[in-house]
Amino acid sequence: MRIPRLKLGDVVLYLGLSLVFASYGCGKRGNENQKEEFTSVMENSEASQAHADGDWHQLAYGIAVCRATGSGDTWIVDYPWFWIESGPKRLFNRAQMESLDVGGYLDSTTTVNVVTYRTVRHIHGLDDLQSVPEEFARSEPPENLLKAFKAHLKGQ
Repeated sequence: MRIPRLKLGDVVLYLGLSLVFASYGCGKRGNENQKEEFTSVMENSEASQAHADGDWHQLAYGIAVCRATGSGDTWIVDYPWFWIESGPKRLFNRAQMESLDVGGYLDSTTTVNVVTYRTVRHIHGLDDLQSVPEEFARSEPPENLLKAFKAHLKGQ
């Protein structure tokens, strides 16, 4: 029996949905002895205290955005970052992962992990919202995300 090759978009959709459920407390385990899963990092206290007000919208590169409660121009922005279990211990954004996939470096046996980096952005119009993915595609992981990632790897 042939196992079908997973496309990166399918993996991202699955992982994105699992992160949405995890952010609402679904799927948490009661075992105190288990290691904490590395699924999300907040940019700052504003990002950790922000609450979604309505529907989430999917932008390019797997970025999810939602208007924050209580403010017309404040948006919660979730950026997905990936790392390959057996590869170099570094974070890749979605555009970089797509390049690895197209280049043949990923297959159905590759274990890809994802962490969501949540930030709050003050977006004043549709043009600002559309610029979010382009900025992200050119970006490197934020310093506090890298620090949390290194701490996670050290704790494994």
